[in-house]
Amino acid sequence: MALTSVGAVANETVNIGLLAPRGDLIARQKWQPTFDWLSQRIDGVTFKLHPLTLVNMAEAVERRKVDFIITNPGQAVQLGRQFELSWIATLTKPNMGTHGVGSVLVVKQASKYKTFSDLYQQPIAAVSEQAFGGYLTLYFSLLEQGLDPDRFFADTHFLGYPVDDSLYLLQDDDVAAAVVPVCLLETMIHDDLLAPEGYRVIGANAANNGPCQVTTNLYPNWSIAKTAHGSPVLAKQIGQALLALPPSHFAIQAVGASGWTTPVSHLSVDRLYETLDLHPLMQPFWKQALLWLKVHRDWAFVALAMVFLMGMYHCWLQIRFKRSQVDLTRTLTELAEKQSQLEHAQRIAIVGELGSSIAHEINQPLSAIRNFTESARLRLKKNASPDKIFSVLDQVFVQLDRTDEIIQRLRKLIKQPNIDYQRCDLKLLIADCCGLMAHGLKQHSIHWRFESDASDCVIAVDRVGLQQVVVNLLGNAIDACCDYQKDAQEGSQSDSKNHAYTGQISIRLIQQPETVQICITDNGTGLKLDGYPKPFLTTKPEGLGLGLVICRDIVERHGGTLRIRDTVPHGCAVMLELPNRDAATLQYSNKK
Repeated sequence: MALTSVGAVANETVNIGLLAPRGDLIARQKWQPTFDWLSQRIDGVTFKLHPLTLVNMAEAVERRKVDFIITNPGQAVQLGRQFELSWIATLTKPNMGTHGVGSVLVVKQASKYKTFSDLYQQPIAAVSEQAFGGYLTLYFSLLEQGLDPDRFFADTHFLGYPVDDSLYLLQDDDVAAAVVPVCLLETMIHDDLLAPEGYRVIGANAANNGPCQVTTNLYPNWSIAKTAHGSPVLAKQIGQALLALPPSHFAIQAVGASGWTTPVSHLSVDRLYETLDLHPLMQPFWKQALLWLKVHRDWAFVALAMVFLMGMYHCWLQIRFKRSQVDLTRTLTELAEKQSQLEHAQRIAIVGELGSSIAHEINQPLSAIRNFTESARLRLKKNASPDKIFSVLDQVFVQLDRTDEIIQRLRKLIKQPNIDYQRCDLKLLIADCCGLMAHGLKQHSIHWRFESDASDCVIAVDRVGLQQVVVNLLGNAIDACCDYQKDAQEGSQSDSKNHAYTGQISIRLIQQPETVQICITDNGTGLKLDGYPKPFLTTKPEGLGLGLVICRDIVERHGGTLRIRDTVPHGCAVMLELPNRDAATLQYSNKK
């Protein structure tokens, strides 16, 4: 008995959008019997089928080109949450009920792949990233099992419709596996499109008792829905006609179903899309932020004001920091220059103090040259042999070399050199310094001795700088002994009655595996200062108070330490400790 379409125009054409995963021809062959049945049951209506892809289906609904659609549950949720769709009925499958959509992971029967992890990084064929009964359902299933879907699908070939191409690609061994909808493998084998017993399913679901193998969970079957452009009256008639289709009818058998039933909930599909952050109702973050700003406008203005003020405050701090950094860099540069100038001035002062000693040292070779010259003249007058005259002249040249050496030592001390760390024998350096101070020691009748526990002591140092330190410390020791002797003679010391006081200076070089120590001890007046010497604080009437401070800086540039302490009953001990390093290490440390 045919139904009369109330409000329908005679020969009205109704457009049906039909998802066609296996292509237009197969889609028409499967579904045309169903709409022939509907045409018989509903008078005055002609149903026109439009096989579509996933993308074309969404466009057709949005542009109101179709009145009704038939699609899988994945696209049903995507479209149903964006457009006004009214679901009419859902297909059922034999032994599977209303849930008959899922994914199957197929490999060749002879392949080596047994588990999901075996297919990591292997080439896999699939229809599309949006395909529900394929890629998405398997991706979700891998997540539920704690596997890494991204590694599994690292080399995926998305072929598009028809979905049969995925299995054909597997048949030709172009991929290791194929992800296809449930029952596609069995259908193609039944249609003699694939060789039987040539394929197997990975991760087959043991809970499934249906006629087809399945890898994932099953989801609601395909459904038919009315779009906003379709007729509500016609939708009711279509629903009644589909529910009246007997399971044995050819139209039901053509689609591989067992009948139609009332619409089924898509809640499980919603949860899948929410887990994968693909649900159509899930708005982007910027849209959610705009919505929050509209609802909480006052708080938004306060937050924006705070952000603006914090940004301004941060910029102000950055400007202050940059200025302070520039000022600090300039100050450090100026301090370094001033320190270099002070060191140079202190060297000049030392040279001034050594003037009498230098004059005395130069006077000795000059006197010897005079004597040897007179001797040569006398020998010439007596017509002495050339050998005797040459021997005298050789002595003159020896004294000239000695004079030149004294002058060169003085120049090195005066000159302001670049810091150059070189390997140097400390025993020779200290002996050289003692030579510079020899006149002062002899003039004031100060006894001195130099001791070393090593045959040689060669380390990397700044020779001129360290020579300046040792000369300064020896000069301080001589001054301390002279001051004590003067105070004793004036009766200010407890031993003033004993005029047998003799100044004593001891220099000792101690070499250890990690360090080298130079100890200079005297029995003079002692430090006479409270704590470590400070700049411009001195007990000498003509001193600047910079000598020991500069000495400390030079020693610290070597990575060493300078310690000073008084001795009992009187006197002072200076401990100069240097690291036993090579020249490259010290040069790098000084640059830093």
